[in-house]
Amino acid sequence: MAYSAALPLVNDPNDGYVMIKTIETLAKQNLKMLLYTEPSERVFDSNFGVGIKRFLFEQNLQITYEDIKQRINNQVRTYLPYITIQKINFYNSFDGEQKSEETNNLKIEIFFSVEGLTNVNRILLG
Repeated sequence: MAYSAALPLVNDPNDGYVMIKTIETLAKQNLKMLLYTEPSERVFDSNFGVGIKRFLFEQNLQITYEDIKQRINNQVRTYLPYITIQKINFYNSFDGEQKSEETNNLKIEIFFSVEGLTNVNRILLG
């Protein structure tokens, strides 16, 4: 059973396009779309989207992390109610997590579960 086309669209000789065939993969794709969509970018629903890029030049402070967490949690509750955010972690170059030459880099790790399934999934941004 196929639930949706995988994005970006890629041709597939069997299905026409590569299809998402598990609920977990579909939930992960939907969550990524919600995170990366800018508010007012979606036609007919100007509130949809976390707009994670809008935080790109914000100060690297705990209050910014709290704003991001709040935006993610509110958007997921509204638009993806079948997803439960378990935990959101922030890692930056000041935490000692970065072993490379990258500076001022922020990574966001989101752990979530899908209603009716037992697995905890993970998305890493950045």
